[in-house]
Amino acid sequence: MNHEKPRLPPLDVLMVGLWSGLVFGLIEVGIVRLQLLGSKKFTFMSPDFPWMTPVADAILLLAGGVVVVILAGLLRGRIGWRVALWTYGFLAVISILYRFPSVDRRAWALLAAGVAMQLSRWIAPRVPSFVGMVRRTLPWVVALVVAIGLGRHALMAWQERRGLAALPEAEHEMCCVAPSASSRRSSSCSARRSPCRN
Repeated sequence: MNHEKPRLPPLDVLMVGLWSGLVFGLIEVGIVRLQLLGSKKFTFMSPDFPWMTPVADAILLLAGGVVVVILAGLLRGRIGWRVALWTYGFLAVISILYRFPSVDRRAWALLAAGVAMQLSRWIAPRVPSFVGMVRRTLPWVVALVVAIGLGRHALMAWQERRGLAALPEAEHEMCCVAPSASSRRSSSCSARRSPCRN
């Protein structure tokens, strides 16, 4: 009888990968925010960064989980949870460490491999309780990432409406300062028939 197969159920492996990707992605967002607080250099960052980073990390880890599940099926149960946990740990840690380009990436890869090994050794004997914790908290982690994304877009929409609402006032001031700048601007000023403020 093969006793390894129930120890590595594909759905549980992928669920752990999704959870790990989202959690480590949120950690990565926090680290980047701390970097920006202590940096004096201008750094462009997409407004979608806070939610896209966890999603991207989740996709990366899920891809690694799919590879592990396929290999486990091909090798008929010779791959257990240690391999899956090491894969997730390595991908998650190295995605964070690569945010620090001042150190050689090969050094980061070795460090990520060592951290992943320790994580897999610590979690593997506790897989049942760990998987249970993942099942309980995964909906909350997903909800948090979704809330961050929706919140960012709601804030951007509010800021855009606020900016558009201020445009007529600014245009009116420009018309009053230079009424002959263009015929269109002059006609719009006369159409409003609003006195200029001194």
